[in-house]
Amino acid sequence: MKQVMPFIVIVILIGTVMYVMQDDYEGPDYADIKTDVEIPGWTITYYINDIAHDEPMHGVEAERTEDNGDFDTMKSLELFLVSSEGSFYIQDLEVEDFDGTVRHEEVCSGCGQDEHINGRVMINWNDQTNTHMEYETFAIEIND
Repeated sequence: MKQVMPFIVIVILIGTVMYVMQDDYEGPDYADIKTDVEIPGWTITYYINDIAHDEPMHGVEAERTEDNGDFDTMKSLELFLVSSEGSFYIQDLEVEDFDGTVRHEEVCSGCGQDEHINGRVMINWNDQTNTHMEYETFAIEIND
């Protein structure tokens, strides 16, 4: 029994460390309702979370898909999203340490009342040489 006891203690210590150090971060979740809009150089995701709850959240995420290996050239960024459930305006005139993603979400007071959401998204960005603008429309069907 004396030879087995150190192994039992080691197993208990390793099990305790694994339990305490476990990573419970699951990342962003757009599980309820979402739509992706492909704009040249960008993927824009409009999403609604917790639509069955009292305070559903809706938000937008813009992910740069065409980085040409260098995000450092981006100097400023503006994103406008207008939908039947509300609007977003994101402005960063002095972009620093841009990692390729911009995200914003708010409480949605009207979400869940309509079966169909229409919207428009426009993104403007300025790099070292040019100012760019892209525009697209989107639609989401909400089925309970």
